Amino acid sequence: MGMRRPSGRRFSLGRRLRLPSRRPFDRLPPPMPEIFWLGFGIALFSALVGLISGARSRSTGARTGLAIGAFLGVLAAFPFLVIGLSTA
Repeated sequence: MGMRRPSGRRFSLGRRLRLPSRRPFDRLPPPMPEIFWLGFGIALFSALVGLISGARSRSTGARTGLAIGAFLGVLAAFPFLVIGLSTA
């Protein structure tokens, strides 16, 4: 025989679970705009290229290449980062 539902009883999660009126995730800030993440990606890619080129170089190290790549990446992506931060 199949399972029978008790008569007059609804299976609703809303009635069984009592959720508090204020949940902790109700006041999350809106996500960052896409243009910010574009600039962040440009800066991250440039830092990665600097890290790799610094690691392969004979005259400098990986940390120096990373620092130079991050600096140039932030300079290149600065307009995107600022627009993204100002519209957030």
